[in-house]
Amino acid sequence: IGHSGWSDGCDGKEPITQSLPSAAIKAYEREVEELKEAVATQRAEAASMEENAKLTAQQALARAALSRVLSALDSGAPYRVALTDFSAATGTAAPGDLEAYADKGVTSLASLRNEFPSTARLALAVARNDAQPDGNKLTSFFKAQLGARSVTPQEGDGADAILSRAEAALRAGRLTDALAELDALPVAAKAEFTPWVAQAQARQAALAAGEALSQQLNTN
Repeated sequence: IGHSGWSDGCDGKEPITQSLPSAAIKAYEREVEELKEAVATQRAEAASMEENAKLTAQQALARAALSRVLSALDSGAPYRVALTDFSAATGTAAPGDLEAYADKGVTSLASLRNEFPSTARLALAVARNDAQPDGNKLTSFFKAQLGARSVTPQEGDGADAILSRAEAALRAGRLTDALAELDALPVAAKAEFTPWVAQAQARQAALAAGEALSQQLNTN
């Protein structure tokens, strides 16, 4: 009976904090909260690092795939596999101007240069024939087929001068300038270049789309 007061205080049912000063309890609770916040911060940082590593790997795959696409555009080779890899790495669909030629490729600059002289001769023959009186057109056409044309840039708005400047621009890799020159040809002569111009414009569109994708990757 004499020990009843002592046993009531030590039966284990009361929290141990009841015997501690309030200041100590508050300090303890504060430390617990700080510890929880530190753990949460560490978890968030770990998740962020994991996500960043994943994004970095995807960006590396995307850049490698795009590099293969651009290389194929330069050579004129098909690039379907590389374009598919790019879309898989970025999770986005390829631009239409790249998608359209992925299976067959675009005409290379070297091919456009090689095809230009024969097309230019035909265009020049047509232009010269149209410039002659009706009675001399047939004779003028055959002469034009055998005649020389300017292969160095010439001034003037005649077909020969226009073609000479277009070819010089093409040799220098300035495809846009070459197309601008050809646009000034007489209608009949320009018609001879229709397939060639279509190939050149397709190349330009695909290259522009590839460059736009490259800039997007560099800004991300």
